[in-house]
Amino acid sequence: MVRRVVITRGLDVVLFVFAFILTNATAFSFTPQFLEPPFNLSYGYAIAYLDALLASLVIALLVMSGELRVRREDVRRHGVLLAFVVYCLLTAAWSIDRESTFLELVPFLFATFMGVYLAKRLGSELGGRRLLAVGLALVALSAILLLVSPPFSRLLNHPYYGAWRGVFWHRNHLGSLMAFFAAVGLYWALRPATTGVSVAAGLMLVAGATTMVVGSRSATGILILAILVAGVAAGMAWLRYHERISRTQYRLMLALAAALAVFLLINRGGVLRLVGRDSTLTGRTAIWSDLLGRVWPERPVLGHGYGALWNQTSFRLELQELHGWPYPVFFSDNGYLDLLLNLGVIGLVLFLVFFLITGYRTVKHLGQERTPGSFFPLMIWTYVGLANLSYSFLLEVDQFVWMLLVMAAVWSAQAAASHATERRQDAARSD
Repeated sequence: MVRRVVITRGLDVVLFVFAFILTNATAFSFTPQFLEPPFNLSYGYAIAYLDALLASLVIALLVMSGELRVRREDVRRHGVLLAFVVYCLLTAAWSIDRESTFLELVPFLFATFMGVYLAKRLGSELGGRRLLAVGLALVALSAILLLVSPPFSRLLNHPYYGAWRGVFWHRNHLGSLMAFFAAVGLYWALRPATTGVSVAAGLMLVAGATTMVVGSRSATGILILAILVAGVAAGMAWLRYHERISRTQYRLMLALAAALAVFLLINRGGVLRLVGRDSTLTGRTAIWSDLLGRVWPERPVLGHGYGALWNQTSFRLELQELHGWPYPVFFSDNGYLDLLLNLGVIGLVLFLVFFLITGYRTVKHLGQERTPGSFFPLMIWTYVGLANLSYSFLLEVDQFVWMLLVMAAVWSAQAAASHATERRQDAARSD
């Protein structure tokens, strides 16, 4: 009889760390962001091999432990996600740059696989703790780099000379991710029934990550930070006191939230000026109009191929010249627009359906369980939705945010399945 391998929590921690590093393999300040020959192309192949190697190792561990089980209900529950992944693979057939598409698809598949694996293995409780530790490590490493090598950890080009980028390639990348980790820290600091160590670690992360956001001078990061912090504070307060809130008070809070949203929308110019920006979003709107009016119509339905368009140096330089930017345009700075350009209408629709289903499930999960663990997937989902409005975390540079979204999708789907089972059991008992 063959003795089964046991996958320990310690091994899961190691796998989580490696998954984080590899899903950020083109997002760090010391790594290339685009797959250009000769060196960058070789780096892309090296990352693809490492992704495939680690994924194969995890699959082997699951087989030897007897945990590799694919149930029909799991396939049905994640049908839209699977359809989106399959469609992304199919775009290699018509990609304008098949080699770039292949090298971008491997990390995408790896991030998807590891997102499912880690979500199922860790659950939202342990997953949240791992993200707390990752956030603290990133703050510490960025702080050390800023002190030891200021030129390397800051931008040196106009007009953001001196803005912090820490361990990441760009200030907006640092600012956005640190806004998320500040929210993770606040979650643990305010979480009901948590330990003193977790509260202290959470407060340290809030302070450190907020400092990084401010140092990055990223308007995107500052706005996301404000929204997420307010959301986490409100969510934790609701978890503590929801039993005391009446329907009338809920209606009043909803009306106030709607009024605030309308006020901010009407006065968006003033809000942007508070963070040193204007209504063009630092020139983004002109580029968006150009991409929608000139580039997207070239391949509106199927797109240019997964991860292919922005890996074309000539395309980035062309946009720089057309719009008078002081440096090449790296991507559209809108994750949804980049989905449209790379995957066409079909790919964007598939993603939006998956994203909205995940959002519905996370809200329903929170409403049914009303626990801190049920709040965490909603926080991730909210961050992904906000972060991609003025930065490209989907298909471009980074796969970590995609992995987070997959984890939130798995957690919320598991909760939905669990509640459905409970309802069937209750119905059977009542019969």
